[in-house]
Amino acid sequence: MPPRPAFLLFGPAHLVALALAAAAPVFLALAARRSPGLDRPFRFALAALLAGGWLSWYALFASRGWLNLGNGLPLNLCDWAALALIIALIWRGQFAYELGYFWGLGTSLQGLITPD
Repeated sequence: MPPRPAFLLFGPAHLVALALAAAAPVFLALAARRSPGLDRPFRFALAALLAGGWLSWYALFASRGWLNLGNGLPLNLCDWAALALIIALIWRGQFAYELGYFWGLGTSLQGLITPD
């Protein structure tokens, strides 16, 4: 198998990921406002996407034998933000939304701009 190219900070792949991370929520919000019947399916799809990504991370680490208490627990702030946003998307809770918004803004934005 050929070696995988190294990640390039602010390279083409990184810029595309940043653009999609900014454009997708705007597009979905505009579509849900135009067609109010899409609000519920969009919310549940986003909640499933967040939960699936979170669980996939644990499944990947477990399948490779990397999952242990040091990297599985305690949960990072990004994990708590994802949980709060899943709750906000399913039950439309204002407090959960506010927690997820500020936790996500403080952690996920930094991770997108300066990935490891």
